[in-house]
Amino acid sequence: PRLPLILKLPKDQPLPNQPAQDVFVAEIFTLLGRDQDLYRYSVAYPELSLRVTARLRKFLKETSNPKWRAYAKGCVESCESYAAFASLARAKLGEAPKDVKNLE
Repeated sequence: PRLPLILKLPKDQPLPNQPAQDVFVAEIFTLLGRDQDLYRYSVAYPELSLRVTARLRKFLKETSNPKWRAYAKGCVESCESYAAFASLARAKLGEAPKDVKNLE
């Protein structure tokens, strides 16, 4: 697989300074946003987003960095809006996520 960014960090100080941490966290949220966009039309997206949303809410409580909090809050909001859209669309179908083969 091709990765857009590969970092080699020392073992004694994995993320030595704030700018390195900011770049790393920004890349994580960029990739998380791409993942959300990829699966947002999936029948099972509401279930998929539950764990992501729960972990992001925990991250929001634990971090004090305002930039990181803004990233996490934006991801939580988009997860919830995509999940609501998928739930409404799924309710109209009358098919369960386990019957996804019938939908393809």
